[in-house]
Amino acid sequence: MKTNDVIRTYLNQLILNNEIKPIEYKSKEIIFKEGSPCKYVCFILDGEVEISTLSYNGSQEVISLVGKNEFFGQYILFQPNSKYLGDVQAKGPVKLIKISKASLLEYLSKDKDFLEAYISIISNESFNIKQQVKLLSHKNALDRVIFYLDLISKNNICIIDSVSSLAKEVNLPRETVSRILSKLEKEKYLIKEKNTIRIL
Repeated sequence: MKTNDVIRTYLNQLILNNEIKPIEYKSKEIIFKEGSPCKYVCFILDGEVEISTLSYNGSQEVISLVGKNEFFGQYILFQPNSKYLGDVQAKGPVKLIKISKASLLEYLSKDKDFLEAYISIISNESFNIKQQVKLLSHKNALDRVIFYLDLISKNNICIIDSVSSLAKEVNLPRETVSRILSKLEKEKYLIKEKNTIRIL
């Protein structure tokens, strides 16, 4: 069973036992405000939330999107200064569970499968964050694209949604990524065919 399924099954049992109650939010409703204390880790049963912050020029910048069967607040809850780093808003109708620190510790200590699944999720997310930091540490655009393609490749095959989505992942303009892919193709480093990139 997948880790998220283990979490979902355990939490569903708590709901059936009336130990926790799901909370529903309407589309665009603010769940938590930036800077407010984080007292819960939240698990999304249905829907998606957007976490965003106000930039220095006054525009709202999206930090992350969190969807069904995912947590948010898990990295902040145990911090000494546990405050939300952005506004948490429902993108559409959202149903979620709020779990306090005390309750989470209780659930983790009671059920080994739940504990292992939760640690696995935190570990994978932490690893992905470190990979993202490593990616962004490459200041040279060419190095950044090559690093990312090597990162996502399986048997030298990379599947991408589009050049635009690839550009978003590497935090570069689409035109820059398109030029880099053309250059690498001419240099016979890769072959691009629609949504597939084959590294030679």
